[in-house]
Amino acid sequence: WTYYASVFPYFWVLATPVVSFVFGTYLYLSLNMFGCHYNEAFSSLRIASYKNFLRLHFDKEGRLEILAFGVDKMPRRWCRDPKWSGGNGPRASLERNLPSFKWTRPSYWKPLVTKVDNMLRMDFENPSLDAKFNTTDRSNVHLIDRVLVRKPASAAT
Repeated sequence: WTYYASVFPYFWVLATPVVSFVFGTYLYLSLNMFGCHYNEAFSSLRIASYKNFLRLHFDKEGRLEILAFGVDKMPRRWCRDPKWSGGNGPRASLERNLPSFKWTRPSYWKPLVTKVDNMLRMDFENPSLDAKFNTTDRSNVHLIDRVLVRKPASAAT
């Protein structure tokens, strides 16, 4: 226990604050001065509206396609999409045999849209802030990055 008692103050009191200060300063300078590491800097803020996700897809040649998507502003309320491609409608019967990534409406849910003063409005997390921003394009999914991983030559049998 003496070892842990002697190492604990070093890491807790000295190393942790110094390393976090150095790393935070690096992110601050790289974002504000050099314009890089945008995602890394803002992911540490843990803003609830910023969502990112990966979509992985293997093609017929065995290559892995990795797509990184991001949404700047997430809706707060959701409702079922009646035009969902996996449902019972006419489009669903045509697309049911296709893989889900080729469906025109792959999501079972869609954002709830309300009508306020003859304008359609998406219900976001903070309605008081929504009036200050143009939210028409902020809830769309944006392709952040696309990576194609080829099958290794030794594994191609």
